[in-house]
Amino acid sequence: MILGYSVYELLWLFFIYAFLGWCIEVGFCGLEIGKFVNRGFLNGPLCPIYGVGAVIVILCLTPISHNAVLLFFCTAVLTSVLELVTGFVLDKMFRARWVGLFR
Repeated sequence: MILGYSVYELLWLFFIYAFLGWCIEVGFCGLEIGKFVNRGFLNGPLCPIYGVGAVIVILCLTPISHNAVLLFFCTAVLTSVLELVTGFVLDKMFRARWVGLFR
């Protein structure tokens, strides 16, 4: 148990949010470009950063879930730091940069 969640529950949350994030990103990019674009680096319908972000937010911010304003700002900070660290690691390890939709 990790803060009241079993490992299986956390894995389910990871995969659900990774899949939903992929669906939303592919849908948005598909509407913008006009064709199917598989966003991400995996062969399959998952964007792991969404799953990791959701699990981190759930684990870290459940204690403050009663305060919507604080929850909003803490979520923004946590997910922004995750994006920054992930981008830095991808750049340094793989010399890869994922270009956003709006260049």
